[in-house]
This record gives sequence, C-alpha cells and structure tokens, in this order.
Amino acid sequence: MRYYKSIFVDKNFADADKTKRAILNGEGVFNAFLIYVDPGSRDMFEIAAAPHVFKAANKSKDYGIIAVSRGYNSAERTLKLIIEDWIAEHDDLSGIKEYYNKNCI
Repeated sequence: MRYYKSIFVDKNFADADKTKRAILNGEGVFNAFLIYVDPGSRDMFEIAAAPHVFKAANKSKDYGIIAVSRGYNSAERTLKLIIEDWIAEHDDLSGIKEYYNKNCI
C-alpha cells in the first residue's frame, strides 16, 4: 500500500487524526471507504470499504490510497471534488491517474 502525500480524511469522522493514523497503519475503520488508484486496473480510481482493501489478499497490491470518507456516498462526493479540482487546472482528465499514482509513497 502507498499513500497520497496529503491524504484527505472526511470531516465526518469524530476523530479525523485517529482515523488517518488507523488507515496509514493499514487498519480497517468502521464505515470507512477508500478512494485509491490501482496501477493494474484500467479504471481511473477505485472506491472500496477499508476492510476489503486491507484484506490479506490485497496487502501486496500496489494501491495508492488518496482519501478516506465516511460512507460510500461521501466517497463518491469526495471523488467528484477531486476530479473537479483537477479539471479546474487542466484541460481534461488525461494524466490524473498518473499524477496521483506517482504522488503516492
């Protein structure tokens, strides 16, 4: 697992710092959904529940985690904001996956 240099944590978590520490330690958090890039996927981004991402079978995957949101709907809204921010500074979506992938360490 790799993590975006300034991972976003949804303000809807009671303790955002504690949630961030748990995610950075590879621990599942109740109702936490992760937005991540998967270099092995054709999709731009993925959204999945934290316990799924942190399953033993996925531990060796090269996922680049960008954000953690409370609930799936919140994750969709967060992803929409990420894309809108990108579009505000770029002509199109080309390069977005590569940007986030290379900025996950």
